[in-house]
Amino acid sequence: MSTYQYYEWLAIDRPLEDDQLSEVVGLSSHMETATPTQAFVSYSYGSFKHDPLDILARHFDAFLYSANWGTRQLAFRLPNTVISAKALKPWLIDRVVTVKQLQTHLILDISFDLEDQDGEWVDGTRLLASLSGLRRQLINGDYRVLYLVWLATTSRRRTDDDVEGDSIGDEPPVPEGLQTLDGSLSALCAFLDVDRTLVAAAAAGSANAKQPTDADLRAAIARLPRARCDAYLFKLLQDTPQLGSELRNELGMTGASVATRTGAGRSIQTLIAAAHDLTRQSQILAQKKAEHERIAELEALGARGETVWEDVAIALDKKTAAGQNTAVKLLIDLHDMSRHRKTGASFRLRFEQIVKQYGRSRALMNRLEAAGLL
Repeated sequence: MSTYQYYEWLAIDRPLEDDQLSEVVGLSSHMETATPTQAFVSYSYGSFKHDPLDILARHFDAFLYSANWGTRQLAFRLPNTVISAKALKPWLIDRVVTVKQLQTHLILDISFDLEDQDGEWVDGTRLLASLSGLRRQLINGDYRVLYLVWLATTSRRRTDDDVEGDSIGDEPPVPEGLQTLDGSLSALCAFLDVDRTLVAAAAAGSANAKQPTDADLRAAIARLPRARCDAYLFKLLQDTPQLGSELRNELGMTGASVATRTGAGRSIQTLIAAAHDLTRQSQILAQKKAEHERIAELEALGARGETVWEDVAIALDKKTAAGQNTAVKLLIDLHDMSRHRKTGASFRLRFEQIVKQYGRSRALMNRLEAAGLL
């Protein structure tokens, strides 16, 4: 089987300068697209000759890698004025979620292997745009992305012989808002193959997300010293990226406080068992709904009375395969209705008349037998 690797970068805060763009264009003769805001390259044979995270650190804000043998990687360059390595520490996982400290930024690297997907893999082409919103969430102190990575990692490692005895720790702090996932988080679940039922089970330990009101923000701004207000106004004139997030961080109006909460302490086995319970409950509800809908169909059929049997005869008189299929479907409905109303004897009498009249058709008899009516 041939290999396939896909690399993509996005510039979010600022577009690339001309010299940066020229450098990116020269990184590979395979470079398919290189613009001031995006670059991507793919390989069917061979691979990228540079460190993609180094390219991220110097030029871009987000990076995605996908290979058809199951390796997936998502990384962000985050300004350390609004987020610290210490804040991310509860969610770090050895060889999966790591942080590298740079002079003005952090590189958050998420690497994941899905080697048992039976040949199925997610094509990463142009996928990074749908995941780029995760960077904004992280900057604003929303760490649901990291919790979902922990959930995906632990649920897979639970039965992975290659990491037997390798513990990745207890459940980390449970962020707010797991009950509702936006488009970026949903795209992440697909990218990392996270079981959504497992997410629903984990959400039982998640508080509803709370946003500060306008009054809260005005009151916090009023407490800010004049010198700090002037500093933010100056940065505003400089078109400083992430200025709003930086101000919210200083005012204590981000979701970062969630990271200090103690996690629910649930084991992955407990969460998986809860997910199985949710699945069973969903199946029971779906079955009950289907039963109610079927009963409604049968009652509507019963209200038609004798005309249903007339429709059976009309369909069979056509002497076509389509007619026989229509007749058999009606007979199945009549049979089910007789069981529902406990009028089996009456149905059997009318059915035997149908068989006696049209039974010389071997094709019809085969259809009736396949339907379980004979």
